[in-house]
Amino acid sequence: GSEMCIRDSLFSGLASCAKLQSLDLSQNNLSWMDADQIQALFTGFTACENLQLLNLSSNNLGNMNAEKITVLFSGLASCPNLQSINLGYNDLEEMNVEKIHTLFSGLAQCEKLQSLNLTYNDLCSMNTDQIQDLFTGLAQCKNLKSLSLYYNDLGKMNTEQITALVTGLISCKNLQSLDLTNNNLYTMNT
Repeated sequence: GSEMCIRDSLFSGLASCAKLQSLDLSQNNLSWMDADQIQALFTGFTACENLQLLNLSSNNLGNMNAEKITVLFSGLASCPNLQSINLGYNDLEEMNVEKIHTLFSGLAQCEKLQSLNLTYNDLCSMNTDQIQDLFTGLAQCKNLKSLSLYYNDLGKMNTEQITALVTGLISCKNLQSLDLTNNNLYTMNT
């Protein structure tokens, strides 16, 4: 219908924004889009060579299927100057290991990525395999300097989950800033 035509016009219009440096797509229910619609959106990104900041928070990405995640994050690889991505509030704890791998394989292609926001993703609910895969993926982001894990209830993690988390953080060799604010760390078992 007309909504699809308007949306397609908006997405293709992104291609004309060659000087765009910051884009906020938060709270847009991207998870409800089909793979072709996501492809159309990120095809517009190919001309956004100056895009540095992308906010994808609150889009329920954790409930996307692997195909949509592949389309979404392969599209991001066409943004050569992307430095910061906000994936907060996306239910990433809902992702299985395959989807986590797909997500971070895509992020690893963003060679200039320096800052990643994973706030409010209930990481404490992830099992040890999910946490290990998450941080294996983060370690592939070679230039990652800043990571926000704000409000993920890390204090509720068991010993195996904490070990996976710490091992993963150690593998992020260029990490300079880590935000662990409001994680109830005082509740951790010793």
